[in-house]
Amino acid sequence: MKVKHLLIISGPSAVGKTTLIDDLINKQSKISHRLLKHTPEQLENATICNAINVEKLEHPNIDFLILHYDIYSNFKEGEGFLYLPDLFRSTESIRIITLVTHHRVLVKRTKQRFVYYLFRALIKPSPSKFKKLRLIYSKIKTYQSPTVANAIYERWENFLSEWDVRDHQIIDTTTDSLATTYDSTTARSVLTGVN
Repeated sequence: MKVKHLLIISGPSAVGKTTLIDDLINKQSKISHRLLKHTPEQLENATICNAINVEKLEHPNIDFLILHYDIYSNFKEGEGFLYLPDLFRSTESIRIITLVTHHRVLVKRTKQRFVYYLFRALIKPSPSKFKKLRLIYSKIKTYQSPTVANAIYERWENFLSEWDVRDHQIIDTTTDSLATTYDSTTARSVLTGVN
């Protein structure tokens, strides 16, 4: 598969990746024109994919791919960030937007997600729903530590540095509105609440 333009919306689970992608596609985002170097027509014709499905894409050539990438779930010890090395090798231009938020906000949002899936599992139980609940619970535990939450972002930054990705923007989603952009050196203050 060859990709001409790759836009990765990245961050841990519950940071706002899906919301941003939906806003961009539905032209709701106030910052979409600042963030993107693509026309509304390109956005409308973009292929949108979650990282776990990228290998299932059937098109040999994709003009514009928007990739939803969870930097927590898609990292495996010993393997690194899944799916990306092959994709990076076959892409002409790469742009990455990483969403950050305070670790307490991640915990709050993930707990809300846990309650939602708990109700779904209680209404119609299945092994896959209980597996999802265990995964969400492990994320809550992970996000409770600002040190561990920060380590997730540091690992991501190191990966991008290794691949010499230069078109990378960081956006603070702490207030539930995508308003503030940061470079990677100031993003850590968002996670810990230290200015």
